[in-house]
Amino acid sequence: MDNNKHEILITLKKVIDYFNKIAVWISLIYVSMVTVLVLTGVIFRYFGNALSWTEELARWFIIGIAFVGASVALNEGKHVGITIIIKNFPDWLKKISILLGHILILIFLSYSFWYGIKAAMASINQTGGIINISMVYVKMQLPLGAGFMIINMLYYITGTILSENPEQYLLTNSSTACEVVEK
Repeated sequence: MDNNKHEILITLKKVIDYFNKIAVWISLIYVSMVTVLVLTGVIFRYFGNALSWTEELARWFIIGIAFVGASVALNEGKHVGITIIIKNFPDWLKKISILLGHILILIFLSYSFWYGIKAAMASINQTGGIINISMVYVKMQLPLGAGFMIINMLYYITGTILSENPEQYLLTNSSTACEVVEK
């Protein structure tokens, strides 16, 4: 790989690492909040004074964990993929299939981002069943997670295009891609 391509990938890797740190911290905060809320709910229920709002708020944070955590999993190559077929393709077909798969995922994520924002904004006046807080905060978790994943996919697409070995940029194999860029 020539120096310019390598520099582009290093720059993109720094960008996704920055956004991934944000996503990890958001996920960590959400997991911590779920833990505190569930424990609080259990303790209060044990003493005969159940708090229904802890269950609803914990459920909202779990939704955030799913969507934001998916971007962390994408960055770390933890998404499920069937790569045995692609790995047996000739080199020219590997690159095309990996790139096509990445582009289709990017299209899906863009759709999820755009319509997720529209759905969230449409629910601005809707509140939770127990907690009187706007559902926009809950529904914004989808576009937030999709936005983080779009940033990751731009890196994978660029890496697939610029690399002589596109297998490094399979979504189930991202740790290899990260190691290659750092060399």
